[in-house]
Amino acid sequence: GGIFKRHAKMPSSVVVSRAAVVGFFKGFFASLGFDGFHASILFFCVVFLTATTEAKSRDRCSMNTAQKEVAYRLGSLFRHGDLAYHFEACEYVAGKGLALGHAGLSSCSSSVVDMLKSYVSMTPSSALAPFLHTLQKMMGTDRCDSESGLLEADFCAVWASESLKPDLQQLQWDLVDKLLMQPSEALSSTLALKLALSRAVVFDAALQLYDLGIPDPVTSLVEKTNANLGRQAIDKLVSLEDEFAWLSEFLNVRLQHLGGDVGAASDEGWKSEIARVKVYEYLMHTRQYALSNVVGVFTNDYIVEIQSGHLAPQEQANCPSANTPDPFALHRLRHLRGS
Repeated sequence: GGIFKRHAKMPSSVVVSRAAVVGFFKGFFASLGFDGFHASILFFCVVFLTATTEAKSRDRCSMNTAQKEVAYRLGSLFRHGDLAYHFEACEYVAGKGLALGHAGLSSCSSSVVDMLKSYVSMTPSSALAPFLHTLQKMMGTDRCDSESGLLEADFCAVWASESLKPDLQQLQWDLVDKLLMQPSEALSSTLALKLALSRAVVFDAALQLYDLGIPDPVTSLVEKTNANLGRQAIDKLVSLEDEFAWLSEFLNVRLQHLGGDVGAASDEGWKSEIARVKVYEYLMHTRQYALSNVVGVFTNDYIVEIQSGHLAPQEQANCPSANTPDPFALHRLRHLRGS
């Protein structure tokens, strides 16, 4: 469930080939003088170290704090029209109930209600406490959306006041990280995305499409992108050139989705959000792959500069930086050389 889905188990043919590899290496260690027991132990130690190294390699290009800040602030720009974190935001949205906080999470979701329960348990005297029982009763029912509108005036005033408090702000951060940032980074690592820009685009799709009621929307967009490129549903990208092509196509697929060609996002409200994809297209075409230093965004809809600070050299190790060659220049160069 949710916006990301688990993937099918490995095909049996691959399992068989792994069994053959296990037998080969156990035999190899045995030929070096190890008995069967010690050969097995040595083999599984090698497998464990290899798997650990591979996992670290996949995650080494995860966005750092500064890059995540750019992604978060762009999300705030698209939702609220400025770069501030609007913890106090609260409004009734048809089909979603009350959209709360800077990420606009739905009051009809169990995750948001659980967050409020945690806050009330931390602060029993909170003015939000009287609303908790009502929200729990409405959660997951058909009437949650319609009845949320009746709460808007009273609840939103209290929410705005309570959201000035650090404890509720931290709970909001933790929930957005758990529901959106961590899963999007995990999906990006599965795809072996190396560019911070690519990872931010995946996160932005999660941020935009959360709570829409569309089954697994982000994973579905990824699978459609890979299908358009002739790749398997969830397929690792080996080279930067692969990733440049993937990023460009993923943005195209998002534009199609917002235009109503895919899924349920076909109304005028969602079409107006096409500008958010255009912003990321601008960042791609201006080679701001690392989202470092100052990110300048200019489209017909937004003009903004985001100061995200400087990346420490070790945080960029083995990951593309702002100096990564322009992918379109690479394609032109290959065309001129006839290769």
